[in-house]
Amino acid sequence: MDKIFTVKEFTDKLRHLNTIPNIYYSGGNGWSSWNGSAWQFDCVVSIKSILWGWHEDKNAPHGGAIYKSNGVPDFTTDGGLDYCYDVSDDFSTLQPGEYVCMAGTGISHAGISFWDENEQKVRIFEVTTSWGVNGTTLSDVNSEGVRSRYGQDNLRWTWHGKLKWIDYDEKPEPTPTKYQVGDVVDIDGVYVSSNSTEKLVPAIKTGTITKIVEGARNPYLLDDGKIGWVNDDCIVVPEPIDYEQKYNEALATIDELNKKIDDLNKNIEYLQGKINKAIEDLS
Repeated sequence: MDKIFTVKEFTDKLRHLNTIPNIYYSGGNGWSSWNGSAWQFDCVVSIKSILWGWHEDKNAPHGGAIYKSNGVPDFTTDGGLDYCYDVSDDFSTLQPGEYVCMAGTGISHAGISFWDENEQKVRIFEVTTSWGVNGTTLSDVNSEGVRSRYGQDNLRWTWHGKLKWIDYDEKPEPTPTKYQVGDVVDIDGVYVSSNSTEKLVPAIKTGTITKIVEGARNPYLLDDGKIGWVNDDCIVVPEPIDYEQKYNEALATIDELNKKIDDLNKNIEYLQGKINKAIEDLS
């Protein structure tokens, strides 16, 4: 199947919705349409509309989105998982561009994960009435799937997966990692998941990197999870050795020793002269 977007293209389009006037709208024929003052979306419709070609055309039905176009069928919030692969309930592995939902809870809600460059972590784009928002918002998620906004928890995502229309092989310009699997590192902090923001004091301060999740806030897993997740700021880097300075210090030490040797030789020569004179006087 042809891919419609890269992860970055897809998430940039969704996040753009959060920058324009919009309201939560569900159940009518005005989905993804301009009502004269705001765009109308609900959670799953916003995702489908982007896949169906929504391009902010106020004069076109549904903003230019064409129902069931681009090979993308209509689907419900839970039904979106049917078009995902690598589906998991482990949110410590959540990556940018993934579909998230609350399947199994009786609550119909969905969103898309994205990489927040400002906060250096994975977050969620969603359309909701939670927290009194009534439209699009950008929320946080922890390793257990709990969603929150400004520190206020509200419900929990249960599943995430990669939509088959998105090209996940093209990375959304992740920050290159400095270390590799197999590197042994010393640390002064640790996290419980790859996207956690709470830095903890590690019980073990040296570990081996056994897994790397590129683009994650804490990309390095140490000792298969026995220690936890860390980022570059947690890794203690020894002060670099200034070999030129050490060489110059060694030269200075050698010069000082040579001067002392010269002084000793002069003293020896002086004493030898004294001894020779004393011998002459005695004879």
